[in-house]
Amino acid sequence: MDRPRAGRLTTELLAEGLVTRGAAPEDSRYALVGLTTQGRELVAAINENRRRAVAAALTGFAADESRTLATLLHRFVDAWPRKP
Repeated sequence: MDRPRAGRLTTELLAEGLVTRGAAPEDSRYALVGLTTQGRELVAAINENRRRAVAAALTGFAADESRTLATLLHRFVDAWPRKP
């Protein structure tokens, strides 16, 4: 994500009360962004919804099939090209 987009996104999240922003103590040119209580609650809800969706999708899988899928997904993520 480029710097202007990160700034716009941070401003939007600030307006929604999901994050806080302050200057980095070691270098005031940088901003520190953190989650508010509301932001943490939203992240927790999103993670729980995702967990439920994955669990529902895997209900027809045998345990060994789930393990194989997890192994393959880890390999896929590890092989994904990263920006320098």
